[in-house]
Amino acid sequence: MGLQVKSIQDLDSLLAIRKEWRCLVEENRSLSVFALPEWHIAWWESIGIGWTMRILMIEQGSQAVGILPLCMRRGGWYDLKARLLEWSGGSQSDYQDFVTANSYLDEMLVAIEKPFMELCQNVDVVRLNNIPSVSSFGGWLMAKRSPTVTPTPVPVLSLDHKDYQQIANQWTRSHRGDVNRQRRRLQEKGNLTLDVLSDSREALAHLPGFVTAVETRWAGKRIRPRRVLSEGHQHFFRKLITAEEFSPNLHFSVLRLNEEAISYHFGFLYRQTLYYYRPVYLQQYTNLSPGKVHLAMLLELGCSQKWKAIDLLGGGEHYKYRWANAERQTSNVLLKGGKWLGHALMPWMTIGKPTARTLYQRVPRF
Repeated sequence: MGLQVKSIQDLDSLLAIRKEWRCLVEENRSLSVFALPEWHIAWWESIGIGWTMRILMIEQGSQAVGILPLCMRRGGWYDLKARLLEWSGGSQSDYQDFVTANSYLDEMLVAIEKPFMELCQNVDVVRLNNIPSVSSFGGWLMAKRSPTVTPTPVPVLSLDHKDYQQIANQWTRSHRGDVNRQRRRLQEKGNLTLDVLSDSREALAHLPGFVTAVETRWAGKRIRPRRVLSEGHQHFFRKLITAEEFSPNLHFSVLRLNEEAISYHFGFLYRQTLYYYRPVYLQQYTNLSPGKVHLAMLLELGCSQKWKAIDLLGGGEHYKYRWANAERQTSNVLLKGGKWLGHALMPWMTIGKPTARTLYQRVPRF
């Protein structure tokens, strides 16, 4: 078939293949919003600055038929400064996969094996997280080597052409009663509205309030989540808002009480699925559960607009299962690299690091 593999190593080369990349995503209905080229471009222009781009593109003639978005970097102290091979898009992407229209998939996996293994040989550890369970690349990767695989549940709220009340009736009585009660309490305090910010200028105007709410939420916490908004993260969000081809997929909503924004959700609506990416509410309203009411109102909106699902994304947090009626699964795959340090690091990556983080969270601060 004459497949060739080309390495994309700089932003200009990435921009040059943007249209071909998008065509591959649009042809493969199983890929998520995180596979879009604009997502990766925004990431490289903000959070990925200083990382080493190693995107592998498979070509048939002059046409791109597959893209494996990878990068290399030096890990932090929790990674003992190891050299890592990871996905482009980093931990900001909840799904990661080989971008292809699935034509000639077996032949493409054969073609990409040698350049992929060469990249593996140049690092200490290969860490590819958030691979969907249905991924052919994930199955190929797990069969080729002897990786450490950690499954991650992904709770999903499937709408399945039902109305809001039909879905709510599936919840536990206590959860359904709490949602209704908190919504009434907020409405008793004034006018409660949900606004979706469809204009990029309007979204940019509300971004500082969203950032402040996030920073207040996690102020003083010892372990901050991967999406707490540093300058790089804020720049990433601004890039997503202003990217002309990505902005139609943006779903930034604000819950207002008497015109005051009390809850935000920065997410994405792609192929009639809402990706519940970054919710946050004002801490002074905690006892009124504005985040819970916000999600309920998003569900109402989704039922009226015939969404397929609300994807609550990775992690099995207890609160997600109060809403979810289905579950997907992703896998975090860890492989030894080609350097000698990788053999010594694997026990730390698989056992030591998670244990150290847990202890750091639980041991009192002196």
